[in-house]
Amino acid sequence: MKMIVIADDFTGSNDTGVQLAKKGARTEVMLTPDQKPSRRADVLVINTESRAMPA
Repeated sequence: MKMIVIADDFTGSNDTGVQLAKKGARTEVMLTPDQKPSRRADVLVINTESRAMPA
């Protein structure tokens, strides 16, 4: 793995993953915290669903 991206919502995590995949990166988006990442991905995008959390 070369990069980890932390996203605050589902849309942002998927959009980021798609854009990086278009550039040739093997990208994996984790939608839930209990998912285990594969060892094949260059980029791991983690969806935290934190956008609606109070500051």
